[in-house]
Amino acid sequence: MNFAIGDAETPQPEPAPQPVTVALPNACDSPKAVAATTVGNAEKKAVSPFFNLLVLGILAGCYIALAGALSTVVTNDLALYVGDGLSRLVGGLVFSLGLILVVIGGAELFTGNTLMVTAWLEGKISGRQLA
Repeated sequence: MNFAIGDAETPQPEPAPQPVTVALPNACDSPKAVAATTVGNAEKKAVSPFFNLLVLGILAGCYIALAGALSTVVTNDLALYVGDGLSRLVGGLVFSLGLILVVIGGAELFTGNTLMVTAWLEGKISGRQLA
């Protein structure tokens, strides 16, 4: 392509990292079907770009940190007014918002990736992809 002076291709912005969409097993599925769904999800995660996983992992850490800080703020001196048991219940409910954000946002936590071993054991992904 020939360009005249002053003609330049406008740089395209980098696309935002997309979460890896995974299929959720049905509660009534057989164990074999749940295992097949888990292996399929692991195969999708194994081929996703490293940068996407890095950004989604950092995002998950931010969600959990935000929930921990919010739980601390909410339960500060709450036990003096409502009792220790209710204070701990409220703290647990507030902290669980972080996990809800992780699930809804599609962020990557270590615990969600531990089942990738099933795909490795079945030979669907390599050891390098597992790491």
